[in-house]
Amino acid sequence: WLRDVDGWRLIGLNSMIFGGGPEEAQQTEWLEAAMADAAGRRLAWFTHRPLFIELPTEADTGYWSVKPEPRRALLDLLQRYQVEIVASGHLHRWHEIRLNGTHYIWGPAAGFLVGAKLAPPMGGAARLGAVVYDIDGENIDVSIRPVPGLTDYWIDDVLHEVYPPRDAEA
Repeated sequence: WLRDVDGWRLIGLNSMIFGGGPEEAQQTEWLEAAMADAAGRRLAWFTHRPLFIELPTEADTGYWSVKPEPRRALLDLLQRYQVEIVASGHLHRWHEIRLNGTHYIWGPAAGFLVGAKLAPPMGGAARLGAVVYDIDGENIDVSIRPVPGLTDYWIDDVLHEVYPPRDAEA
């Protein structure tokens, strides 16, 4: 999806298809056209899975981020079109860094937290909440906000209930 607001073009991507196939090729073609046609608007991407955990050049992190080969192609597009924000979720952590002119933001979860039993070590903070993108003309102010009533539940504590061992299904 895309939406133009106050000097920005916001672009939503399906990160679950990065890695090959006709759907990825169609999305990449659409993405390039959407950025080329931005008419001077600043660019922000919104995707579920982050492009990387620590560094753009890191090896495959498995389930946790985009695989290296599609990541390289996306980073090339990101640099070519000077994408200013890449927002993602998936990791259930709040984190933000600025790297090579791009602001990378991981949005926290509103449902549950993921701890060390399940996820590899990574930056950011395990906390619940919502990210607010306050757009005021040329600027976007990014902040995390608490959501009243949320309780810190760790999936690590109930993982065996959420994803029972295969032999338990028989």
